[in-house]
Amino acid sequence: MLATSPLDPVSALPGRCDNWWLDAASEMAQVAAAQAEQSETDRRIALPIIAKMKETGLHRLVQPAAFGGADRPISALIDAVEIVARKYGSAAWVLAVLAGHSLDVREFSAEAQDDVWGHDPDALACSSYTPVGQVELADGGYRLSGDYPFASGCEHAQWAVLGGMRPQGDPALSSPSPVFRLLAPLADATIIDDWHTLGLRGTGSKTLRFNNIFVPQHRTYTPGSIEGTADPLTLMMAMVGMAQAAVDAFAESLRGKPGTRGRVPPAESELTQMLVGQSYAEVEAAAVLVKDAARRALDHSKTAFPLELRARVRGMSGLIARLATQATDRLQITSGGHGIYDRSAVQRRFCDVHAAAQHVSFNPEMAFRQSGVMRMAPQNYRPMM
Repeated sequence: MLATSPLDPVSALPGRCDNWWLDAASEMAQVAAAQAEQSETDRRIALPIIAKMKETGLHRLVQPAAFGGADRPISALIDAVEIVARKYGSAAWVLAVLAGHSLDVREFSAEAQDDVWGHDPDALACSSYTPVGQVELADGGYRLSGDYPFASGCEHAQWAVLGGMRPQGDPALSSPSPVFRLLAPLADATIIDDWHTLGLRGTGSKTLRFNNIFVPQHRTYTPGSIEGTADPLTLMMAMVGMAQAAVDAFAESLRGKPGTRGRVPPAESELTQMLVGQSYAEVEAAAVLVKDAARRALDHSKTAFPLELRARVRGMSGLIARLATQATDRLQITSGGHGIYDRSAVQRRFCDVHAAAQHVSFNPEMAFRQSGVMRMAPQNYRPMM
């Protein structure tokens, strides 16, 4: 395993090239492919995948340099997620969460960051942003109770970034938003094994239960809305990578396949060629849109995103989700009876893409409407997340 510490940044390790994370992602992708079946059965990412992520340093790709992280932009993580997603979608989703949440942790105070990484630079954070918990004022901070669902990769994390509503009497209640973030150690949580799903089974996105835990003031902050910012783009690229994998798998399954009952071989059928070509165009366009949104986001902090850029990115997120699902749906239907079996490479990607598309950040109708509101009636805009 690569030795890393706050004095030995990941990006400065011997033998690292400028784009080292691309080779690292390829290594992780190979292990993810080999461990996909075990992860699906266990309903969580297999330990060898997590070990490879840490061995290569991918988990610290966007971690601050002050704690030994590579401190790369989100676009680097998006590229890594795409590579892994084309081999195993759930592994890419968890990489996007556990590595990407370094960007969340760095929004907290320096003291909170030191709590997370000061003694363990390899510490990972999962999240559950919906403010469902019961929050009460306490001396020096807050008491928190509640069940927080969809905590992807939680069994491999040490911390959780949680959403909450500021309680009555909180001096910060007059801030622009009553929603705030709390950072809690997972040692304070009980993980509820409730992840039985259509797709993304390997993500282990289980529910975290907290019972009257104390969260000190320095482990909280008031975020700006992430709607229309770069934050969801890593998960979006995971979904697009799954769709890319579905098209690749479908096309590969037809190469060399003979025709039946006097028909031409499938790969020579003009109809099949058109369907495959359209699906490739859709997923390739979706990938370009994700990367374009990330490029446009680089010059703006999360809290200073101009409304016109939020509108653009929010609208693109809906289109990206639609392109990915359309491409996958078309091939699942074209697969016929063979496509309903668990052994079908297209079927798993179909289920995973649709599970990903249920994410609140990706719903096309909501995304298009919010983009339209921002452009046409900004005075009526209310962030959804």
